[in-house]
Amino acid sequence: MNRKFDKTWLSWAIQIENEAGCDISAGLDLGQNLGEYIANAQGCINQENLRSVLQEDVGNLLSENEIEDIVNLVPERVRSRIKEKLKSFKVA
Repeated sequence: MNRKFDKTWLSWAIQIENEAGCDISAGLDLGQNLGEYIANAQGCINQENLRSVLQEDVGNLLSENEIEDIVNLVPERVRSRIKEKLKSFKVA
């Protein structure tokens, strides 16, 4: 699922729930899968921004291939770290 939760989307989801006139919990009901969803959400890491920052900050020390390797590894490492952190939370 490729969904970015920006203000526009949130306003839309709230509007749908309000228009229903009851507490139907419109939107995603991820329950026990919330941690996995957050960890796997596309757009979690903006790879173009990361690449740009690395090129600017350490481009004189690392080759383009090394920067690309880092850019490709970071999202998986972040997802793994988030999954580990979220395992400790209880979801109703």
